[in-house]
This record gives sequence, C-alpha cells and structure tokens, in this order.
Amino acid sequence: MPYYAGAFGAALVADPVEATDAITFLAGANLGAAAYEYALGRGTTSFVARRIASFETDWVPADYLHDYYRDVEPDEVATIDFFVREIAGATGGRPVLYFGTGPTLHHVFLAAPLTCELHLGDYLDANLDEIRRWLEDSPDAHDWRPFVRHTLSCEGNEAPTDADIRRREELTRSRVTRLLHVDGREPSSEPPYATVVSAYCADSATNNPRAWAAFMIHVLDRVEPGGLLLTAMLRRSQGYRVGHALFPSAGVDERDLRQLVRAQWGTVDGRIEVHELPDEPDHGYAGIVLAALRRPDTSDTA
Repeated sequence: MPYYAGAFGAALVADPVEATDAITFLAGANLGAAAYEYALGRGTTSFVARRIASFETDWVPADYLHDYYRDVEPDEVATIDFFVREIAGATGGRPVLYFGTGPTLHHVFLAAPLTCELHLGDYLDANLDEIRRWLEDSPDAHDWRPFVRHTLSCEGNEAPTDADIRRREELTRSRVTRLLHVDGREPSSEPPYATVVSAYCADSATNNPRAWAAFMIHVLDRVEPGGLLLTAMLRRSQGYRVGHALFPSAGVDERDLRQLVRAQWGTVDGRIEVHELPDEPDHGYAGIVLAALRRPDTSDTA
C-alpha cells in the first residue's frame, strides 16, 4: 500500500506523471522484484539441497525407506535377481555377514534358506533399530513383503502366496542371530566369513574413489580365503537423494572395482555385470554395478 500511495501522491504533485504511468511503473517494479526473489529462493533451495549431507546428523531411515523401498524398483529387480542366482555358489551352513545393511532387509531374505546364521551389520544405530523393529514384528516396522515376493519369484516360485511370504519372513527372523556395529573405515578384529554381502555400502558412504578404495579394502578383508563376496554399487554417481538431502557417492565404476580386487586378491574370479537405469536420474544415478567375486584360497597348493 505505501508503494501505491506514493504513486498517486507523485501523480497529484507532478503534472508530467500520470497516475496510470505511476501504477504501471510500480506494477512492473513489483513484478521484477517478485521474479528476483523467486530466483533467489530457488537458487538458495538448490544450494542447500546440493550440500553433501552428513550421516551422523542428516540421515533419516524413514525417509530412505519411503523414497526407495515402497516398491521393488528397477535397480532392485536386477540386484535381487543377480544375488539369488549367485548366492547359490555360497558355502551352505555357514554364517553370512551383511555388511552395511542400512535400515533394509530386502537382500537378506534370499540367504535365509542357505545359512545357519545371518549377521547384519551397520554403522548407524538408527538403522539397526529399524531392523530390530521388523525382527520383533512391530506394527510400525517397514513392510518388506513386496521384496520377499520378488525374491521367491526369482527363486522359481512364480506365484508366491501370502503363506509362502510369511514362511520366508519367519525363517529369516529365526536365522538372524546378531546385529553388529560395523565401520568400514576401520579394519575388523573378528574372523572373516565364508560369505559376505555388501550392497550399495562403500560407494554410498564415501565421496571419492580414494576413500571408497580404503573402505572397500576392509570389506574385502571380511571374506575368508575361498569365500564369496556379493556386492553392488551405484555406477559413476556423485550423490543420491534422500528426502531433501544429498548424500555422497564415490563416482566409481566396474573398472575401479576390478582394479581394486586384483590389487588385493591377486585376481578377479567371478562375475561383474553393469545395468543401465535411464529412468532413475531423479535419484542421482543412472546405472549399477553388480558383482559376485570369489577370493582365492591361498591354502590350495595343488
């Protein structure tokens, strides 16, 4: 109102200034100011959104589950199918370590029939608390049934029933014997495992190839000689979105993985697949790398 009062006042005291001209000028000025404020606001929002978030202060498990695990998205269709096929080569009856589970269980169901124990490890207590809610069958636990259904389908049960899904859930609950705090930045003092599954962990917890390699070495060391590693990573991603936060990714690909495994294990024995995901750019990645790698058994002298 002060702007428009000033416009009419100027028109009254100055003959050359018509009221219509004054109003037109102020309307244009206000529109320009509005456009400026809008652009500034969008720019500020974009800057804040692109700030690399911290797992210690910004990670919200519920947001991650909401954004990525309401349905079985194309990346997980490929990942679960690959893991189901490749875990058939695991040593049966031995504990399986899941390193860096996050708040998720969607890769765990496929190992339950093959192992005596499932050990689930993550760095954040909030993620382990989310898993614990599901293990306790809490009403507010995340619903993993779509992923169990897809797992059973990949195993050959083309039309799993609700009873089939419940049986696999209960089998999984019975097999989980340990929830572990793990930190990929540090070497482990525990014995290695015959089978380790680490999906979207090292690459999604680091922000450059060097940090990824240091982290991934500690994952590789968790695999005993002759053991199997199943792993997955975002391909050449610089970051992925959870809610309004942008979390880091190391920007690595299959060549980085091969080079690191060869340097640590002396050879790359196994399968590595690349899957393009052109419909997933909003998440911050457009491809994934899946790998099933066998650590050489140095005790074999034959």
